[in-house]
Amino acid sequence: MRTPAGAVFVAVAVLFAAPAEAGLDLGMGKVAAKKGATVFDKAAAVEAKPAAPVSLQLSNVVIDGLDTYYQVPPSARGVIYFFHGTGGSAVNMSSNTEMRILAASALAQSHALVFLESTDRTAKQWTPTANPATNPDILHITAVRDYLRTSAGVSAQWPEYGVGMSNGGGYVPYAGYHFSYDAVAIYCAAGYDQVLQLADYAVPTFFMQAQNDTIVNNADIQTNYNLLVGKGVTTVLYTNNEEALTQERFTRIPGITTAESQGLFNSLIATGFIDADGAFLQSPRAVALGDVGVQYAAEFSDIKDQLYAVYAEHTFTSEFASQNLSFFSAQ
Repeated sequence: MRTPAGAVFVAVAVLFAAPAEAGLDLGMGKVAAKKGATVFDKAAAVEAKPAAPVSLQLSNVVIDGLDTYYQVPPSARGVIYFFHGTGGSAVNMSSNTEMRILAASALAQSHALVFLESTDRTAKQWTPTANPATNPDILHITAVRDYLRTSAGVSAQWPEYGVGMSNGGGYVPYAGYHFSYDAVAIYCAAGYDQVLQLADYAVPTFFMQAQNDTIVNNADIQTNYNLLVGKGVTTVLYTNNEEALTQERFTRIPGITTAESQGLFNSLIATGFIDADGAFLQSPRAVALGDVGVQYAAEFSDIKDQLYAVYAEHTFTSEFASQNLSFFSAQ
């Protein structure tokens, strides 16, 4: 739904569990203290597997003709803003299975959730500019913050955090610097160089890179991580490493039963993508709908996301949700 610029439309108490838009890639052993830096890989993480798919009780507001999905729990004490990747949207990011897992954990820790949408609805990207005062996305986020504070019970005294995936991961330190977020998390992105290089950039920054990322060069992520280390900024870097697919992995997707998940697993064996132990024989980027069955057309984007997450390709993963939230809470 769209309304004229500057107008606000609110739909409350929406149970949202829609499938992700097709074809989109959505990016603790200990936590660094107030200063310092630490590098982790998946072996260092304590992974929390969800028992069932996660549904969120989200409300929708349309501001400046753009969707925002949000949820403010009664005991909220902080707010997390989510920034989608290229081609994404607020509805797409808030309906992604892996993102819902992180979001549900954040709700359990009394964080309000705010899924934002970029003003560029053609490339569907965030737009960093030299002057934040005239930046269209900063202006829109300001309007969203004002609405949440006046009409949704969000306090200006709460700590604020940002989570960005891919293009959103590039933008989130820009927003974090401008709005003085307490911390940001960058998934499958190096961040925005011009902001990270500023002498006064001091936003605690959580990085997550994917071992087999074919979109973003992990060397660029490591360069900016090292830059922040050199400046004394609190930062950590996690690596999502490739692992074997399990027969039950697809039960994370709403509507996929254990038997169906096992059937998908067997189809991937038959089509030569994995061996009998679930180890990948080739990149899941080549998996087509016909390889898993046309009956899964509605779930195919989510199936690909799960394959990318396990293979450690360019996609958001909840593998480090507890580490991400612990990092936020430590700031």
